[in-house]
Amino acid sequence: MILLLVTCRYNEKKGMTCMRKYLIVLGTLLICNLSFGALYPTNFAPKIIPKPQTNYRYTCNWPYYPAIQSLLRQLKFYHVTSIAYSYQLRLVIPDYMLFNPGSNELNENSKKTMSLVLSLLSYLPGAKIIVMGYSDNVAAIEINNRRSLLNSQKIAGILWSNGYPATSQTLDYSGAGESNPINDNSLINGLANNRRVEIMIDLPH
Repeated sequence: MILLLVTCRYNEKKGMTCMRKYLIVLGTLLICNLSFGALYPTNFAPKIIPKPQTNYRYTCNWPYYPAIQSLLRQLKFYHVTSIAYSYQLRLVIPDYMLFNPGSNELNENSKKTMSLVLSLLSYLPGAKIIVMGYSDNVAAIEINNRRSLLNSQKIAGILWSNGYPATSQTLDYSGAGESNPINDNSLINGLANNRRVEIMIDLPH
């Protein structure tokens, strides 16, 4: 365009013709710029990708969430005792609902019991999960300690193989042997109740 203007200045005879061409080119460029500007979006905004939520906080009425209440009622049918504190849930599972007698091999009851536990954990993001195994006092202390550890390890393995802990959760397990009995070991029912696995679920608040 500049070259066309310079040429027009040095060619006086054809000055009007060159000027006319210059104006036509200038007008064409102006129209093109306006058209392109109309088509080009001006309301650009960068796409914001939300960060995964890791700062979960629970209110003190979390045990009354309908889904949680429903699952706790179903677990009770499978002899699982649930104890809810302000920001903690304790599940007490008798070993006869998980293992075959005298071993840590899973029985048929364990399938439904653990299925309900897994469903419950899906409603508790951000939780710290601790699996504790306990025994009665019939065998030697060393045997009871090892048996309770293997039982807790087995249950923690089920959680792990099903995706727990999730991204925002943690999982640990331990065996406590015959310590912390919940019933009298001198009674048959007491022995059975003391052989158990407890799942402690701590919630952030």
